Amino acid sequence: MAKLIPGKVRSQGSLLYEAGKVSLQEVKEKYLYFRVEEESLRYSLDDDAVFCSCAFFQKKKFCTHLAAVEAFLKNDDSGKAALASLEEDATVTEETQEKVSFGSLFLDQVLPKIEKKETRYVLSAVGHEDDYSGQFLWTLRIRRLPDERSYVIRDVLAFLQTLQKEGHYAIGKSYYEPLSYLEFDSASQDVINFLQGLITDSASKEQDFFPNAGRHLYFPPTLFEEAVELLMNLDSFLLQYSLYDFSEVYFQDVHGEEDLFHFQVEDHDDFYELIITEPQVKVVDSATYLFRNGVFYHLTPQQRTLWKAIQDLPMDQDRKKRLHFDPTDQTKLSYSLKEFKKLQNSIDELLFKNGFSKNYLSNYFVCEKCKDTGYFNGTVCSCIMHDLVEDRVLESGFSNKKREQSFDNFDFSLFEGNFEHANRLVNSREYVEKLINFSKDYCDEFKNKDYGLFFFGKSGAGKTYFSSAMVNYMLDKGKRACFITATEFFELMANYSYSFYRDKKELQDRIDFVRNVDFLVLDDLGNEISNKNNNSFLSSLLDYRIEKGLNTVISSNLSEYDLAEYYDSRVASRIRGNFKFFVFPPFDLREKISKNIKL
Repeated sequence: MAKLIPGKVRSQGSLLYEAGKVSLQEVKEKYLYFRVEEESLRYSLDDDAVFCSCAFFQKKKFCTHLAAVEAFLKNDDSGKAALASLEEDATVTEETQEKVSFGSLFLDQVLPKIEKKETRYVLSAVGHEDDYSGQFLWTLRIRRLPDERSYVIRDVLAFLQTLQKEGHYAIGKSYYEPLSYLEFDSASQDVINFLQGLITDSASKEQDFFPNAGRHLYFPPTLFEEAVELLMNLDSFLLQYSLYDFSEVYFQDVHGEEDLFHFQVEDHDDFYELIITEPQVKVVDSATYLFRNGVFYHLTPQQRTLWKAIQDLPMDQDRKKRLHFDPTDQTKLSYSLKEFKKLQNSIDELLFKNGFSKNYLSNYFVCEKCKDTGYFNGTVCSCIMHDLVEDRVLESGFSNKKREQSFDNFDFSLFEGNFEHANRLVNSREYVEKLINFSKDYCDEFKNKDYGLFFFGKSGAGKTYFSSAMVNYMLDKGKRACFITATEFFELMANYSYSFYRDKKELQDRIDFVRNVDFLVLDDLGNEISNKNNNSFLSSLLDYRIEKGLNTVISSNLSEYDLAEYYDSRVASRIRGNFKFFVFPPFDLREKISKNIKL
């Protein structure tokens, strides 16, 4: 994974590790669970199983938190031990699989006629740059197990057609036998399915995908990344380019850290000179991708426009390109350089005249308030708070309707009259106002609270609305929060318990989020369908969050004394011992509520 993380992100991750922001929470089977700052991260030797709760990881599949964890595993003694344990388990598993695979091949030889199709063939892929077109073309090879030799598929299209019919196919000079789709390994089947989808009724179109009479494969930009990812999963993969062979390649966007271009501005008194230094890269399909050092950099339409414009410029003998600008174009040039930085990591020098400072570009900020730092007076600046809040809302799964439920929209006129509480009459409105102030203080200092909140009362008293308002209060502060009903939680756990392995990952990610989110609301506890596993599911959730010091709010129709009738003594004891109980005035607000607010 480290190879995929840009150097700048790795450096930021190292700083987090050195600052002591990485905490190993749990070692479980093939996973390591960490807490990095306010985010939860699951680490595995399998890159596809790595997960971080931050919004940046959801988009890019890497982040500073992952870089911090990798620095921890590399440098910290406990991290080294945990990683060694993980690698040892993986090695044992791999050795076991290798041993039993030979046994399976032996059985295939002595028992050839079996009902179930076993793996007999695997595919591999080799890519190269075509001398004539400059395109990357791919060759498929087939290997017959247990024979270690592989043979070039000289007509891929004919091979696919034979496979569809389960006809006979010549494998090398010695084997001419029937082929079955089921006799290929799963990675090969994925490639076959993909290629079958390229076969059309138009022969001319097929020639685009299967050039040179079907000997090679060509993938256009719209299919390139998907196709190469599938080829890399095969038994063997190789991309030959220039003097180098790549057994693995990567895909990533261009963010600036890659330093693909270098732009320099020099002041010559009566004109400005822009000097452009280009990288040595392989251009793929009209600059859809740039290939360098085993990485395919995907360019956005704007970046492709800039690339093509630069390509049209003449090159000087020192292999640099130069442009000259009138001093009146300085503002336009400055703005353009801000865009150029999307292809470049740094600008060496920027000199402007006529009242502009030498560091004009570095002093030009999108947000003058925080100077593009993201922070103002020690808090998150408003320029990024909106995006941060949107990311947190998306992460929480909160609906637009739920987002409208806030303390600001609370109608205190609904709470009229007194109710009996703690053997005395209490004014409902004053009570609710105090409860809101208490809840806001709790949210403001939630990390310093070692207890949760338990809201109870009759149906329609406003508990769900109140809990939703607390979640919105946290989301508006840019914090990680989650609202889930008890019914949804127990269904989630049950679905995970009884789902097939291939369906578990998405469910596991949701469960991990619920377990590890900083602020959790579990709504309407006690209204779920009774199930023998509910006690263990709830106990596991509460035990984990209490142990980790994570804040939880529960709303329920059940009082403190009703809990023991619905749940076992362990669950009831956990809640009584770790939550503060607040009753809601016993009014059915639904009968008199306005149309603008729904509790």
